[in-house]
Amino acid sequence: MNELRELLIAAELLVNRSIVDIDRGEMGLKEVEDRIVRFINRVGALLVDRVVQGVRDPVTENRVWFDGKQALYKGDTPLQFINRFGARVSRKRRGYRVEGQKGRWHPLDEKLGLHVCCGYSPLMTYLLSLCGSGEAFEPSAKKLSAAVGIEMSATAVQRNTEAVGRQMDDRPLRSIDSTRQNTSCDLMLVEIDGTTSPQIKEVCCFSN
Repeated sequence: MNELRELLIAAELLVNRSIVDIDRGEMGLKEVEDRIVRFINRVGALLVDRVVQGVRDPVTENRVWFDGKQALYKGDTPLQFINRFGARVSRKRRGYRVEGQKGRWHPLDEKLGLHVCCGYSPLMTYLLSLCGSGEAFEPSAKKLSAAVGIEMSATAVQRNTEAVGRQMDDRPLRSIDSTRQNTSCDLMLVEIDGTTSPQIKEVCCFSN
């Protein structure tokens, strides 16, 4: 907790320094906001790391069942990802070999929601794919970098957007169940052609 206490002390110094810089005409409010965002990202990164380090593995047995198949504990493996604040989080988690499957199953990844991500935290993955799905990857990366206050590459935007896209159902001709047509959802994707006229009723419907 010493690092967090030091940051809280540094916050007061940041405020006083910014007041002086503005009074002297050496900095405007935009530059002060940029300075504060960088500082907040430092605090946020530290807090996220503390949370992840404190979360327990949901499975501690050496032999468990996963999707009706036997899974055997095969040792701890490193978990690494970049969080919303631009910092790399790393810790160990238990890995299991599922009968008849390649690779390893990591229960902690599912507990944290990282099993559907591509090297970033769930929120950062959402922001990357949200920006990347709207326009070209290069301008998307620049806009996202300006919005979150950390540098994001076009490659990161592309990889995450494509990875998330592969997880979506590709059934454009599937009709909506009659009972679900009257159920609200947070997001609906509709496919259109060059005339901007909807060609199908629904592509994909997401709801919590």
